Amino acid sequence: MSTVTITGKFKNSENNNIVLDVYSPNPGGFEFKKDYPSSFTKTFDDLHPGTTYYADFVGHTTGTFDIVIDGDVESKVSASKSGFFIDGLTFKTK
Repeated sequence: MSTVTITGKFKNSENNNIVLDVYSPNPGGFEFKKDYPSSFTKTFDDLHPGTTYYADFVGHTTGTFDIVIDGDVESKVSASKSGFFIDGLTFKTK
């Protein structure tokens, strides 16, 4: 199995929220969905190697929000957002 860590950090803000949805539409699929009102680190240790996963996120912050996907992935993925945002990242496990 592959291990992947998703880290979300809110900076310079007091009013935050994000909903993170991680999934794979492949046969035998995978889905995780959680609401985070503050910075977080979530580690998945049960992802299938060589599989593409999607991390969709929607939220808001009065400062900035940075998200990083790292671990057993082909390449580290990151994004930075502010205000109200809806976005998604794709990663493939090793």
